[in-house]
Amino acid sequence: MADRRQFITGIAAVSTVGITGCSDAEEEPDPLVSEARNAEPRNVSTSQDGNEFTAEIRNSGLGSTILVDLHWEEDEETSPSPAASTNTFIGNNETREVTLTAEPPAWTTGYRFFYQGTTYAADVLNQGGQSDLDVWIEDLATGEVIQEQRITLTEEEERTVEFETEHEFEGGFEITAETVS
Repeated sequence: MADRRQFITGIAAVSTVGITGCSDAEEEPDPLVSEARNAEPRNVSTSQDGNEFTAEIRNSGLGSTILVDLHWEEDEETSPSPAASTNTFIGNNETREVTLTAEPPAWTTGYRFFYQGTTYAADVLNQGGQSDLDVWIEDLATGEVIQEQRITLTEEEERTVEFETEHEFEGGFEITAETVS
């Protein structure tokens, strides 16, 4: 009977080693963020017809909702508040005309359009085992995290992560991914 107990104990030890060997072989999650991108709205032309102000805008970046603001100028100083605003979606490499209506005040010497995209994205690749990842977009000037998402990626899976925000990034932006502990 003593020989039988040793045999059973031996099998249990072999099974434990086999299970441990499998879990050690699984790679640690290793997220890689690449190709961070955003909308890049640019002015093509502007025109005025009475109280109608038209901007032709070309977006050479990520397709996005573009915020369009019309501001008055006086002696090269721009008013802090917009006289009129709208949003419009402009796809990648698309050009669109936007017309805003506003009555210029008597003191104005000109007008200026400002554009801002609201979509920011990056590709996140998990180079290790399946994991939950926290992905966030940060304002580089302030260090402030503007938005954060939690995603799950399997081994070697890549996904585009998008953020929608009207935040004005004064010093640029960075998208970062980190394994959730």
